[in-house]
Amino acid sequence: MSQSTASSCRGVRGGAHVLARRVHNLDRTRHDARECAERAAGLGEQPVRGQSLVGKVGVVVTAVRGGERPGEIRVVVQGVPHHYLAYAVEPLPPGAHVLVVHFRGARQVDVEPWSPMPGDHTTTG
Repeated sequence: MSQSTASSCRGVRGGAHVLARRVHNLDRTRHDARECAERAAGLGEQPVRGQSLVGKVGVVVTAVRGGERPGEIRVVVQGVPHHYLAYAVEPLPPGAHVLVVHFRGARQVDVEPWSPMPGDHTTTG
């Protein structure tokens, strides 16, 4: 702690707490500024868009019962797992690999059964 910082906290009730709060707020301000700069530059975490899901391979988490009775799948996009309600023509058990063929919007997709080739890394991102 520098002399000026230490002297500014002397005589202030809860001096150490005031200093800690100032440091915390400074760190938060720097973090917020970095996020704004990344957003302005088009960097940072972006929401997954429908067109980027079509063609992705996922894994069934909750059985897809077929027809208009959905199940749940997990799709890894840019290293981040996302969960979607999934519809398929035929029932699919948990653990089955699926290919996203259509994005319905509102975190809902249409899928078809898919068997990954040996050494295929599409299910891990």
